[in-house]
Amino acid sequence: MSIVGYLTYCDATLPNILDSMQILDGWQSQLLLLLRAINVLKLAFALPLRFNVARAVLLGWFPAGPVSLLTSGLVGSAVTVAALPLQLNNVIGLTSSSCASFIICIFPGGLELALLQTEPRKKQRERAILAAGMVLFGLLLLTTGTYANLRRMLYS
Repeated sequence: MSIVGYLTYCDATLPNILDSMQILDGWQSQLLLLLRAINVLKLAFALPLRFNVARAVLLGWFPAGPVSLLTSGLVGSAVTVAALPLQLNNVIGLTSSSCASFIICIFPGGLELALLQTEPRKKQRERAILAAGMVLFGLLLLTTGTYANLRRMLYS
C-alpha cells in the first residue's frame, strides 16, 4: 500500500501522512479530524507502555533507585525531545541508526560473548573472535550512522 501511495503522489507526500491530505470540506474534513484524534490517542496510550518497559529494565539495573524520579526523567526527556523542531525523516534516521545497529549486531554479538563459557576452549576462541567482530561492526554502524544523521540535521 505504501509503494502504491508513494508512486501515485511522489513528492506531494509529506513525512506525516495526515499532513499530506488537502484541506477538505464537509464530511471529509470531519473524517480527517477523527483520524488525527485517533492517531493522538494511539500515541498517548502506546507510549506509557514503552515507558513501563524502559523503567522496568532500568530498575533491574538500579534496584535502589527512586521509581518516581526515574519515571519523571524518562517522561521529561521524551517530552523535551518531542518538543524539538525536528523533521520526521531526521528523527527516524537517528532512531534507526541506533536501534538497528544494536538489535542486529551489538546485542547478538554481546550475548554470544556472554554465553561462551559453556563451550570447549577451542570453539570459544573462534566464536569469541566472530562475536567480537560483530559487536565492533555494530559499534561502527552506530557511530557512523549517528554521525551522518546528526550532520544532516545540523547542516540542512
